[in-house]
Amino acid sequence: MSLIIPELIGGSEIDHLIYFLWKKGVEEFTLKMTVGKDYKLPSSLFMCLQLKHLSLSSCLINPPPSFKGFNRPIRLELDFVTIDARVLENLISSCPLLEQLVLDFVSEVDYLEIDAPMLKLFELNCSTASVFLKNSPHLAIVSVACGKGCDFGDGIRSLIEFFDSVPALQKLHMDYHFVKFFFPDDHKAIPATFNNLKILKLSDISLESFEELSSVFRLMRSCPNLEEVKIETVSCADNDTSDIMDFLKAQDYSDVLLNRLQKVTVSNIIGLVPEMALIKLLLEKSPTLKRMVIVWGAFKFDDVLLRTMKELNRFSRASPNAEIEDIKKSRATEMIEQITCWLSRRGIQVTNSFFETGSRQKKNNFWVRIVPQPTQLTEFDRSYTSHLSTISLLCSIVTPQPTVAADDNALAVGDEFCNLVEFLESVPALQKLHMSYHFTKLLAPDEIQTVLPFTLNNLKILELSAISLYSLEELSSVLCLIKSSPNLEKLKIEMFAEEVDHATYILDFLKVQDYSNVLLNRLQEVTLKGVAGTVPEMTLIKLLLEKSSTLKRMVISSKFYKSDDKLVGTLKELNKYLRASPNAEVELFKKELVN
Repeated sequence: MSLIIPELIGGSEIDHLIYFLWKKGVEEFTLKMTVGKDYKLPSSLFMCLQLKHLSLSSCLINPPPSFKGFNRPIRLELDFVTIDARVLENLISSCPLLEQLVLDFVSEVDYLEIDAPMLKLFELNCSTASVFLKNSPHLAIVSVACGKGCDFGDGIRSLIEFFDSVPALQKLHMDYHFVKFFFPDDHKAIPATFNNLKILKLSDISLESFEELSSVFRLMRSCPNLEEVKIETVSCADNDTSDIMDFLKAQDYSDVLLNRLQKVTVSNIIGLVPEMALIKLLLEKSPTLKRMVIVWGAFKFDDVLLRTMKELNRFSRASPNAEIEDIKKSRATEMIEQITCWLSRRGIQVTNSFFETGSRQKKNNFWVRIVPQPTQLTEFDRSYTSHLSTISLLCSIVTPQPTVAADDNALAVGDEFCNLVEFLESVPALQKLHMSYHFTKLLAPDEIQTVLPFTLNNLKILELSAISLYSLEELSSVLCLIKSSPNLEKLKIEMFAEEVDHATYILDFLKVQDYSNVLLNRLQEVTLKGVAGTVPEMTLIKLLLEKSSTLKRMVISSKFYKSDDKLVGTLKELNKYLRASPNAEVELFKKELVN
């Protein structure tokens, strides 16, 4: 039973209600009073020995001398109550079946010893100076947000004793006060591992603080079986950061193993060096990571956000299935959270507010290409082609007639017409191929080609120029060449920024594609120029990242991003894509690269 008392009801009326409930054998009781007006509980409440769930708010707890304790409660929750420390200890220890204990803003408690052998959940949110868990072998969930001055003892030894006293601990939440008291002055490694800990949440952590930064890194080392990590950071301008860089440079991460980590959330990131170092470590050491959520903080300048997102794309990922999702908070949310953090760090505890942010729709840019196009490819004398290793098929905009080059040897042009498929089949030693869009379109002049009837096993370098992925012929030809070249090592595509309004046939074509048999196990370098963030372009990028298990570097450049919003949108999309290669670095440039 829950009982919420309005202000108009007096204490005597509440006393009668509680007495009535005692007579009825109530087992669950919740009493919420107005904050700031402590209500002294009547003696009849301490006669309710059948209680299993007890929740009290804004009350004065002073049991009669004859009270020996409750013996049946499973959950005890005290919120804004006034109680003597010894009375609280006796109240807890008198509940042998207690499984859940929540203490929120409990006053007049400097030292608390908890003896609850069946305890499974413990939440503490108050300014208690010291807490000792005497006997909690089943404790699995601990959340501690203590404000100034709370600890569980002294330093490293106390930390080990704490984890030893809670061998079943699986979920731990600590704020920065608690973290700092776990690791006060000694920056040695923790000589123990906490193998059962699966979920770790750290709140109000300043990675500009040497103590807090080193504590976070040591926790990462000592919890090898973590499955989920959530870190809420804050930026404190008054911190001395002179020793941060030296600390990061001296770190050896070879012993860090996070083989079970699947989800990471880091909040209020503004691109600081220690923040990015932590993100980099988590990406590189988590081979089963599925999702990383990055909530950006308040950037003073948009170029800082862009630089940070570019750096994020360059980080290697141990997990081929890792998806990065980034969220930008509204300015109002940032201001409120900064205020709450400032108050919290000065011992004033408040509750954070959460707000939803809207997204702006971005207009598309449309481009038109008008150039002469060749209509046929003349056949080469095949006696010259069997040993060709490098071929460049280019067509000038001024001269529509295609020109042909093959190493240093000029090839004779005959009169017989053939398609590009037959030509490629005639050059089995081909290792390097460069084509402009004119020739690419001739790969399948009459029908859409999904894959070549043969594989280009020796092709290592493929370069395509002036390609419009909003041309169905060119898009299908590009995908066809990639699917048919399993041993590619280097790919370079220069896009032509042409976007067709309502090109539903392109989207329909992409939806029916089957990439299950695509293997690019040797592809190490990809360069994409002229990218405008269109759907077919992003689909191609996604395919290359997901199918290239040895990819080292992907460079994306474009001069078509007229606004930072468009560029940020592309970066966000890139971060979501899975990467088959743990060492893949992705770089995006707003300006076009120069050859």
